[in-house]
Amino acid sequence: MKEFNIPIVIFTYKRPSHTQKLLDAIKKVNPKTIYIVADGPKNKKEAIKTQEVTSVVNSKKWASNIYIYISKKNLGLRRRVASGLDWVFENTDTAIILEDDLIPDKSFFYFCEEMLDKYKNNHQIVSIAGYNKKEKVSIKESYYFSKYVESWGWATWRRAWDLYDDKMQNWPQLKNTSWLSQQLNNPILVKYWKQIFNRVYSSKINSWAYRWMYSSFINSGLTIVPKSNLIEYHGYGEGATHTKYSRAVIPVGKLNFPITHPNKVSYNRSLDRHLEKKLIRNYIFSILGYYARKLIGKIKS
Repeated sequence: MKEFNIPIVIFTYKRPSHTQKLLDAIKKVNPKTIYIVADGPKNKKEAIKTQEVTSVVNSKKWASNIYIYISKKNLGLRRRVASGLDWVFENTDTAIILEDDLIPDKSFFYFCEEMLDKYKNNHQIVSIAGYNKKEKVSIKESYYFSKYVESWGWATWRRAWDLYDDKMQNWPQLKNTSWLSQQLNNPILVKYWKQIFNRVYSSKINSWAYRWMYSSFINSGLTIVPKSNLIEYHGYGEGATHTKYSRAVIPVGKLNFPITHPNKVSYNRSLDRHLEKKLIRNYIFSILGYYARKLIGKIKS
């Protein structure tokens, strides 16, 4: 089988079985280069698990070239992803990025390969997603453009990752302007994202993904989303950093080739609305929950 030339990045930590399953899936495309980025353990118990992960990585020849970057101390997901991708893009112009709790369909890799080449000089495009929250969308084209980045299986270029603003430097000035309103054209969405970005900026939410979303917004970036979901997520439960409890699992499909391209590069408003409706619903429920807890507190006192 011909070697797959796009470097593949794996973020792993303390789940050897997850790492094994992901490497098995990646092996099917005969990768030329794999970058392993691993966080360090928090304690002696975790040190055993992280060593087991290292043993999995070293158990066979997963790729022609494999590079390993293990942190000496525990950085946490946000700092490990950001520092890991900084390291990766010092060495390559393109990469496919996967965390250890994801299993991609084989077509995901070839989809990313084609998109990375086709849009390499279009700086409006900042990333290629593999995960589609809607499972499958009814469009003639193989993919569409979204304003929202996706962190469950994606690909990007060095020139796009250079836009990542971990400190959100301009947020204190932007939050009191009409910038978000111009981006979103919906007052509830503006309140939702303002709340999120305020909490991220103040480190109440310690997320690299929201910082990446902010970086895309501020650069008017677009993300390519496949019409079918190409990523299986199995990171719920014990050992998960953020997703402790299972939600509805979106089935994994595949993408047919040759790829059918959209006629123009512009975000698909109607398909983005599907995600935005969920965000609005979550925001309203969070507000109702806040006032319900406040009322219960008053009643008890």
